[in-house]
Amino acid sequence: MNDWISVEERLPDNTKGVELVLVAVSGWPQVRGACCMDGSWVDLLDRSIVPTHWMPLPDPPVQDTTSSEQEEDDDEQGTGD
Repeated sequence: MNDWISVEERLPDNTKGVELVLVAVSGWPQVRGACCMDGSWVDLLDRSIVPTHWMPLPDPPVQDTTSSEQEEDDDEQGTGD
């Protein structure tokens, strides 16, 4: 599955504020965080860029507290490594 969206196809929807997205910049083998304001793109260092593609940021990770609580219990009981 390819979640990259061409900037020629559409731009991020900023009707609810500026959305931070990932962009692929032609000529540079890198992916950067950036935002698009009124059709102009800037990266996280406020530098003007010209991306070819963009994608929304993924959801943040969810920490599994169950395993860390079990490890703490094991450590307190002297059963952990």
